Amino acid sequence: MRVFSLLFALIAVTAQGHTQAVVAPRDFALRLTGGSCLVNDVDTFHGRFIRDLGKGKHATAKFTLSAPQKDELYRRIQSAGFFNLPEKYSPPGLRVVEPAGYNSLTVRSSGTTHTITVDHMTSEDPEAEVMRYQKFIWGLWEWFEELPSVKRLPGPSYLCL
Repeated sequence: MRVFSLLFALIAVTAQGHTQAVVAPRDFALRLTGGSCLVNDVDTFHGRFIRDLGKGKHATAKFTLSAPQKDELYRRIQSAGFFNLPEKYSPPGLRVVEPAGYNSLTVRSSGTTHTITVDHMTSEDPEAEVMRYQKFIWGLWEWFEELPSVKRLPGPSYLCL
């Protein structure tokens, strides 16, 4: 019986170590701005998403993130190694995309604020570092686009070519 109790305790401790979730620091927030001819802005510091509708018009959605949503964003930031990226991000293997655009991401976490800016560039190599970064940024945009208040925003009045 002792062997089974000891084995059960060992399994419980091991399982507990593997299920601990990444928890965002209390001061965690981010601001993501980007686009080319239409520039959108998401700001968790102030709980708003601003969509550029074109022709000088904008629509704003207010939101409040739950603790699990903040934890998910924080996990994405940590997984991308965001705080290790330089402010002006220019990885190897680039070629410029037209129309030129940019993304700027500012993150505050545990008293540290870091901003990086990336011009719209790509690589023919799908494994290139810039492609991994773009997937990370696009994933953030897609995540915010799924918030109910953002889904209710009108779309832009025209498309960029």
